[in-house]
Amino acid sequence: MSTIPKIFIDDQLQKSFDENGYVTLPLINKLDIEKLKSLFYKYHPERLENAFQSTTFMDNKADKIEISKEIQTILLPYFNQFLCDFDALGSSFLFKTKGPHSELAAHQDWTIVDERKDIALNVWIPLSDTHEGNGALSVIPKTNTRYLFTLRAPTIPFFYDKNESILKKYLKSIPTKAGNAIVLNESLIHYSSANLEDDIRIAITSGVINKDAEMIFHFMDEKKRIEKFSIERDFLLSIEDFHRNIFKKPANLKSLGFVKNPGKIFSANQLKSFFEYQKKPPQSTSWLKKLKQMFE
Repeated sequence: MSTIPKIFIDDQLQKSFDENGYVTLPLINKLDIEKLKSLFYKYHPERLENAFQSTTFMDNKADKIEISKEIQTILLPYFNQFLCDFDALGSSFLFKTKGPHSELAAHQDWTIVDERKDIALNVWIPLSDTHEGNGALSVIPKTNTRYLFTLRAPTIPFFYDKNESILKKYLKSIPTKAGNAIVLNESLIHYSSANLEDDIRIAITSGVINKDAEMIFHFMDEKKRIEKFSIERDFLLSIEDFHRNIFKKPANLKSLGFVKNPGKIFSANQLKSFFEYQKKPPQSTSWLKKLKQMFE
């Protein structure tokens, strides 16, 4: 696999990100936190109870785009302080109302660039202090593309399909202060606990890719064939009737042909072995060789 493109200005941040799949850093000030909260309540006066919700789920495409633009106006000056050679994609609110159903299962984000040569980031910023009792983000370090290359889409099973219960043992919770950011490789396994407090938990998610990267999307049909499509920068904001249409073959998109998934679904034992290797790998490259053999 080729080297991940440099996207952080600071070399130490880049090194940590390459190794672990994420970094944390202070980002936005209190004044801008309040501006973002006001924007949230402006567009979300009514909210489902006991649920995880996202601006992305909204039916009104124009509102989703306008929300993204207003968030980006605030965030871009901050991004310019720590990112280089990047393109900012859309931004959305992620929010949890009180109740056990507000938990978000461990998952990886969709493959939206060729991760063998390009990079996609998810910048996650809570607007209030987070901890395990109100929906803090957790990650499994080193589960990013550097160690495991797979294709991910709503119709493609994750490599840990049917073994999701194993993931929780390896999650690392990251309590985060309001305005601080967790910057994730979109291939990193991450999770957020349920919000069990009265106050709503609001966060921002903002997508970033390296400049000039081609954006792609995958769809697996009933014959298990995976087709690759070219998509525009605003693709994720343009999906209407989100929970239904993400499982349909994209319409009016340029097909780039059929591709093979370089990964496979791990057995429970393989999955445990992988997590143990990446949690405390030997001081050599032998474990990477063993990992590669799992796919053969």
